[in-house]
Amino acid sequence: MASFNAIINTVFLSLFAYHVVSFFVQYLTLRRVELIYYSLYLLCGSIYYFYFFESPLLLQRAQDELTNTLNCVRMTLALFQIFTYTLFTVSYLGINKQHNWIYQFFRAYFIFIPTAYVLYLALYFLKIDTQLFLLIFYTTTIPVLAVYFFAIHKLMTIHSNIYLVGTLFNIIGTMISFLMANYWRDSAVNHHVPAQIGLLLDLFVLSYGLSLKAAESDKKLVLVLVENQQLLEAERGRFARDLHDGLGGLLSSVKFSFINLKENMVLNIQQVNSFEQSLHKLDSGIAELRRIAHNMMPENLQQFGLDVALKDFCSTIQQGTNCRIHYEAFGMKNYPANNTTDIAVYRIAQELVNNALKHSAALQIIVQLQKTKNQMLLTVEDNGKGFDTAILKTEKGSGWKSIESRVNLLKGNLRIDSSTKGSTVIVDIPA
Repeated sequence: MASFNAIINTVFLSLFAYHVVSFFVQYLTLRRVELIYYSLYLLCGSIYYFYFFESPLLLQRAQDELTNTLNCVRMTLALFQIFTYTLFTVSYLGINKQHNWIYQFFRAYFIFIPTAYVLYLALYFLKIDTQLFLLIFYTTTIPVLAVYFFAIHKLMTIHSNIYLVGTLFNIIGTMISFLMANYWRDSAVNHHVPAQIGLLLDLFVLSYGLSLKAAESDKKLVLVLVENQQLLEAERGRFARDLHDGLGGLLSSVKFSFINLKENMVLNIQQVNSFEQSLHKLDSGIAELRRIAHNMMPENLQQFGLDVALKDFCSTIQQGTNCRIHYEAFGMKNYPANNTTDIAVYRIAQELVNNALKHSAALQIIVQLQKTKNQMLLTVEDNGKGFDTAILKTEKGSGWKSIESRVNLLKGNLRIDSSTKGSTVIVDIPA
């Protein structure tokens, strides 16, 4: 039976130590404060139960002073464990001022635990027997815990229910250990084993709750990103229309006014040439303004769909360059328009083609869009000089960050293959 107790203790301490590190690493990555509180709670639990299995050996050799010191350490660990668990509870369940009396209760509870600890230390250093204090403390704790769990039950959320189930395992294990320690001392099973099993069950239940909350947070973040992206695209569309219809229309009317003015004026050859040059510059300005407006929000994307918009984009952008841009599409004939997906795919293709023209010195670029029942594949391939893809792990320009954010927004995958013979980027988007 001694070996069974040792196995349970080894498993317990190993799992707790593993999760201490695991939750701390997750905190460093996600910066969610409940993870660091739970990590500290598990750390205290590990030290507390390690002490339980080592202290009998120490106490056999200890003088009274050392025995009292070890008991003080045990009490310190227990109270700190309670305090960190309460901090975790408030953070995990999101208890704040909006919860009225529940919030006030937890504020009072945060005062109650440190106050009890300070009184215990004061009695210890004054060498006053602490047994009466502990009896009063545990007696007071029973109604406090009843209100504690009632307050959590009143939250009525899936996380409060998960928390209650996990904590219930913890309490049951602790109560069985208490009964074994006081009324069943002849048992071959160490009386700490039920408490440890209860703590392990609590750990597994709350680990599930934390992973569920992380998934919910990710889902909320995606929804916020989608909403922000939609607002951004809507604002870009509005601004593009204002440029095209407002400022573009105004400049066009100015041009026609100048033409009419020219017909009613007598100009020499030098003045005519100067006038023609000014009109040419005005035409160039109008064309540039319309190009900017089109890039911000192409009208044909909204009117004719993604396939036509990408085809027009590839045809237009190769003008004035030495690069031939070929576009081909498969399965897009009966494709139902999806505003969010269409805009994101168009922007990704736009950024990839611009990157190839700007950096790869390519003479040919192939843009391919393929739609199947379950996915959409966007492939941009060039015959340029290529680049070291490892650079993207450490250094990313705003263009690549924009591409990755849009791919993540669509829950897609991004694959990059590059060599001295050219580069291929494949974006796989679930339908």
